[in-house]
Amino acid sequence: AHFLAFAEEARPQLAGPEQGRWLARLDAERPNFIAAHRWCGRATEGTAAGYRLLHAIKPYLVVRGQFGLGLRLCVEALARDDAALAAERSRCLTSAGQFCSMLGRYGEARRHLEESLRLARALGDERRVAIAMQPLCWAALGEGDVAAARDYAREAVVRSRRQDDPRELAGALNMLAQVHLYAGELAAAEPLLGEAIALTRGLGDRENIAVSLLNLAMVRINGGQLEKSAGLLREVSAIVAEIDSIPAGQSLLEVCAAQSAAAGDWRRAAQRFGAAEAASARSGLQPTPADAAFLAPWRERAREGLGAERFAEAVAAGRAADYDAALADARVALSR
Repeated sequence: AHFLAFAEEARPQLAGPEQGRWLARLDAERPNFIAAHRWCGRATEGTAAGYRLLHAIKPYLVVRGQFGLGLRLCVEALARDDAALAAERSRCLTSAGQFCSMLGRYGEARRHLEESLRLARALGDERRVAIAMQPLCWAALGEGDVAAARDYAREAVVRSRRQDDPRELAGALNMLAQVHLYAGELAAAEPLLGEAIALTRGLGDRENIAVSLLNLAMVRINGGQLEKSAGLLREVSAIVAEIDSIPAGQSLLEVCAAQSAAAGDWRRAAQRFGAAEAASARSGLQPTPADAAFLAPWRERAREGLGAERFAEAVAAGRAADYDAALADARVALSR
């Protein structure tokens, strides 16, 4: 009861201006949250408490790069089936699908998310329907189903506007922008990201400000606007330093690699690609399908620019570098 109450007190703070301080508080209690989750497996009314606990700590698990742990906890909670808890189960299935998508397990993600969507529709829960559609877009894009991804993202935007939910609307706008980025439709992505940035700034949500800025930086790089993209990446770098976000830090290295390739700095690009790969190997986080489609041609340009042998050497050096040192190097380069 104590740790559930603490987690539920923390959750709204994990998406606001005090995010960094509350993340640090939860760092110290992570083993206790896991112990509380296990206790829910045998406590009276533990199934409901377990669902509540996972919902409360999910943003923490995401920012700290605990994707495999998050998925395991969700699967364990879902195994404690209770027909009276359909709404809570739908929410947990959405979380499980999100963790699967982050790990690149798109077929598994889609199964969890489609079941979540079925339950939400049966309950008439319009907000939950809109929320499930965002990661469904991600999973569908990961399976190459661009038409379905576009439909899910568009509907998520429409439903989130109708719900007047700025946080979920920002997420839906980012997903629709990712579909446009995947399809090379830069002009369509840009205004969506401008709106998402304004919404997340209004919320003070540092993690999702970084997500929106990174997406816009990719649009700027592909559009040849390197000074503008560098300014966006400088802000992301400051956010990463402030809240120590694993997803934002890893993505920052990836997008900085593309920025270096676009500037013709092939060696630095290759090293950053290597550093991002090492970070991905540690966390399990895979680039989103749109990110992967964005990165691939810039990686190839760096390989062609250096030559295959020198490129492989530089990538290996980046993989061997310390993660914090790689972020610091990117920060220094962006400040010039």
